[in-house]
Amino acid sequence: MIIDIGYMLSAGVMLFSALHLLIQSRVSGQTTLYLSFGAMTLMAATYQLANYVYFNSTSVEDAVIAMKFQVFSVTIFIPLLYVFITFYAKLTISRYWGGLLFVASAIVAVLNVIEPYSIRMSAPVELVQIDVLGVSKSLLKGSPSPYGLSMQLLGLITLIWGTLTFVRLFIRQRNFLTFGFGVFLFGSAFGMLYGAAIDTGVVQGVYIVGYAFGFFVVITSFQISYDSKVQAQRIKQHRALLESVAKGVSYTIGQQFYEKLTLQLSEIFTAKYCYIGVVSENSKRVSTKSFAVDQCISTNFSYELINTPCANVLENKTCIYRKGVQALFSQDQLLVDMEIESYIGMPIRNSNGVQIGIIVLLDTKPLDFPSHTLDVLDIFAARAGAELERETAENTIRRLAYEDYLTQLPNRVTAYEYLEQLCRQNQTEESSIHLYLIDLDHFKVVNDALGHDIGDDVLRSFSRELQSQLPNDIFISRIGGDEFLIIDIKSSEFRLSKALKNVLGEPMVIGDHVIEVNASVGMAVVPQSSQSVLGMLRFAELALYQAKKNGRKQFCIYHEELEHIAKERMIIQTHLKKALLDNRISVHFQPQYRSNGSIYGAEALVRWFDDELGTVSPARFIPIAEETGLIHSLGDYILELSLSYLKVLKSELNYAGHFSINISAWQFALPNFIKSLEKHLIAHDVEASDVVLELTETAAFFQNITETIDKFHKLKQAGFQIALDDFGTGYSSLSYLKDLPIDILKIDKAFVDEIVDGSESPLTESMISIGSNMELDVIAEGVESSYQVKVLTQMGCHIFQGFYFDKPMPFESFRALLEAQNKKSD
Repeated sequence: MIIDIGYMLSAGVMLFSALHLLIQSRVSGQTTLYLSFGAMTLMAATYQLANYVYFNSTSVEDAVIAMKFQVFSVTIFIPLLYVFITFYAKLTISRYWGGLLFVASAIVAVLNVIEPYSIRMSAPVELVQIDVLGVSKSLLKGSPSPYGLSMQLLGLITLIWGTLTFVRLFIRQRNFLTFGFGVFLFGSAFGMLYGAAIDTGVVQGVYIVGYAFGFFVVITSFQISYDSKVQAQRIKQHRALLESVAKGVSYTIGQQFYEKLTLQLSEIFTAKYCYIGVVSENSKRVSTKSFAVDQCISTNFSYELINTPCANVLENKTCIYRKGVQALFSQDQLLVDMEIESYIGMPIRNSNGVQIGIIVLLDTKPLDFPSHTLDVLDIFAARAGAELERETAENTIRRLAYEDYLTQLPNRVTAYEYLEQLCRQNQTEESSIHLYLIDLDHFKVVNDALGHDIGDDVLRSFSRELQSQLPNDIFISRIGGDEFLIIDIKSSEFRLSKALKNVLGEPMVIGDHVIEVNASVGMAVVPQSSQSVLGMLRFAELALYQAKKNGRKQFCIYHEELEHIAKERMIIQTHLKKALLDNRISVHFQPQYRSNGSIYGAEALVRWFDDELGTVSPARFIPIAEETGLIHSLGDYILELSLSYLKVLKSELNYAGHFSINISAWQFALPNFIKSLEKHLIAHDVEASDVVLELTETAAFFQNITETIDKFHKLKQAGFQIALDDFGTGYSSLSYLKDLPIDILKIDKAFVDEIVDGSESPLTESMISIGSNMELDVIAEGVESSYQVKVLTQMGCHIFQGFYFDKPMPFESFRALLEAQNKKSD
C-alpha cells in the first residue's frame, strides 16, 4: 500500500510541477531551459504511473503495456536531460553526442512499439509475484533484450556525464540548485543500476529511479519560488537602471550630454572616478571629454595608452578588473597616483564599428556589481558613440562651411565673420585694421599649361609659405580662386612687407616643376569701428585693382584717389553700355602700306565720343569693357560695323585689301567664337579671306595652348588670315610660334620707337628675321619717321603702319583715300 501511494503521490507532484514549469517558461525569459525541465518532469510522472500499473498488473498483457510506457518515458527523458544540462551549464550542444542521443532515442521508441514485450524483454515471458515490504507485487520474468541493455547503458553514460558537469558547476558556483541536480543525477544513476538488477533477477524489488527525480522536483520547486522573488527584485533593479539610462541618454547633446553621462555612470556603479575619452587618430592617446570624481565634474586630462588597461580595451573588448588592477599595471602612473584598485573599460564605436572612444570606471576599492549592469554600460557606450559621431559630422559640416577645402585656411565666410567680430569688439576705439588682398599673377597660365593638379599644389604650397613666414597672430584666409586675404590688427603699415616679399620672391618646387610665383597685393588701412565689412574689403580690392593695372607684381596701398578712379570706371562702364545701345561707337581705319606705296590693308580701330565725357581713349574703356563683360557686345558691334564697311568697299571700289579686326582674349576664349564669326560673314556676304583677325600674344595664350593651336587651325580652315599683334611683348610665344598657323607678325610700336639716329635695335631685326624665315608678312606698327622706314626696310620689313603714313580715319575718309588711289592708278 505504501509503495502504491508513493508512486501515485510522486506522479501527482511531478504532474503539478510540470504544469508549473511550463507556465513559468513563458515568463522567465529562459524558455528552452524551463520547457526541457518541464517535459522531463512530465516523462518522470508518466514513468511513475506506469510503475504503479506494472507492479499491480494481473496479466502479462497489462504488464507489457505498462512496461512499454516505462520505456517510452525513459526514451524521451534521456535526450531532454541532455538538452536541460547543456542549457543550464551554458554549454554548446554537441552535434555528434546530441545527434547520437536523439537518433538512438527515436530508434528505441520505434522498436519499443514493434517488439512484443518492449525492448526490455525477450520471450519466453511470464508474470510472477514477489514480496515487497509484505505486499505482493507483479513482475515480468524473461530474457533481457540487448536493445534494452544498450538503452540503459546510453542512459547511464548520460547520467554520469551530467553528474560530473554539475560537480564542476557546484565547485565554481556553490549553488543550492546545482547541488540538488548533482544529488538527483547520482541518485538516478544508482536507481537505474538497481532497476537493471531487478530485471536480471539479481534482486527482488520495485523501481526507485522515479523517486530520485521526485526528490529533485521538490528541491526545484523551492528554487523556482526563490528565483521568482529574485526575478521580481531584478525587474525592480532593471526598472531603476532603465530610469538611470533614460536620464543619462536623454536628448541633451554636446558637453552637457557627456557630463550627464559620466555622473549617471558614477551613480549606477558607485565608482569614485568615471570618464568618457576620445582616442587619437594614431590610437596612442586618450583625451577625456568629461571626467567625474565623487559624482562631481572635474578638469579634463589626456594620457598615453601604453602600459595601461585601456590599451586592452582598444582591442575591441570590455575589460573588467574587480580588484588588483594597480598591481597588474604597475607602470601606469595614473593608477598609482589615484590609488586605483578596480577598473572597468568599454570601447565606444561609431556606426561602422570603428572604435573612436572609451568609457572607464575606476575605484579605490574592489567594484562589486551585478553582471547585468554591464548591459547598461553597453547602452551608454552606444549612445556616447552616436554623440561623438554626431559631433564629428557637425564639425565636418562646419569645417566645410568655414574652411577652404584645398588649403585648410579659413574661407571667405570665416573672414567676413572675423571682420564683423573685430568691428563689434572695438566700435569706439581709435584702432585700425590692416587688410592685405593678394592675387597670384597669371595663375590661369599655370593651370592651363601644367594642369589643375599642379595649380592646386601651388595654392597649397603658397598657403603654407604664408603661414610659415607671417606671425602667428595674423589671420590668413583664402577667399576664392587665387585670392588670399590677410588681416592684421597690431601692426604698422609695413610690418608684413618683408615677410610677403620672402613668400613671393622664392620659386616653388612642385614635383618636377620649378614655378616662380608672383602676386599683386592691395593693402588698405581701415578704422576698426567700421560699420561695413564689405566696405572695408572694397578698399583692399581697389588697391589690388590698381596694383594689377600698374603692371602686376606690384604692391599698392589704398588712397582716396583710387576711389575717384573707381567712380570714373563706373561712369565709363555706364556710359559705354548706353553708347552700345544707342550705336554711338564708331570705327576708324588706319591704312597699312607696302614699301612701294600701295595699300596692303587697314586696321579697324574703335573710337568713342561721348556728349558728357568727350573723346574717351580706347586705353581707358577697353580694359573696363573686358573686366565688366561688355567686351563681347563691343566686339560684336565692331565686327558688324567693319564687315558692313568692307562689303561696301568690295562691291563699289573693288577693294583688294583686307580689314584687320582686333579680337580680345575674352572673345577668343568663347566656345562658339568661330561659329559666331561665320554667321557674321554670311550676314554681310563677305569672304573670310578678306578678314585678318588680330590677336595679341596674351589673347593667344590666354587659354590652354593645345586648345589655342586647335582653334587657330580651325580659323585657318574657315579661310581667315591671322595676325599676331604686339609680337615680342608677351611671355611665351616664341616657344609655340612654330606651331601656330599665322600669316602676319606685327612688330610692337615699343620696338619701333627704339629706332632713332645712331641707335641699334637687334631685337627688332631678330623678330623681322624670324617672320621672314617663317615666310610671314611682317608689319611694323607705330612708324613715325622716314628714318624708321629706311632702317626697317634694310632689316627686311616691307609693310608699315603709323602716323608717318596716316592717322586712323573715319570710314568716309578711308573710302576717299581708296578712290584717289584708284584714279591715280588709272
